[in-house]
Amino acid sequence: MNDGHAELRPAGHLWGKVTAEVDQLLKDEVGDPKAEVAQIGPAGENRVRFAAIMNMVNRANGRTGLGAVMGAKRLKAVVVRGTKSAEAGAPGPFRGLVKRLKELQGG
Repeated sequence: MNDGHAELRPAGHLWGKVTAEVDQLLKDEVGDPKAEVAQIGPAGENRVRFAAIMNMVNRANGRTGLGAVMGAKRLKAVVVRGTKSAEAGAPGPFRGLVKRLKELQGG
């Protein structure tokens, strides 16, 4: 997604590749080194039960198997880039949640 515009692209050429290589290939494809990539590696492709979703090349998001879910759906990666500010869909409830989390953290 780029500034609110989404598209789907085939990713067969990325299948079987490791995360560092895919990260660079996707950034080159979209022409933006600042793009963010959330992707699966070979474990997710092969539906390993504890496969993670990877970002920033080596950051694992959980070991809950969501990478296997992406693999089962044949979704290799999601690439995003935007220049607009992010806004909460429901600002009031969001502020309440932030306040509650700060209270729980002792701040």
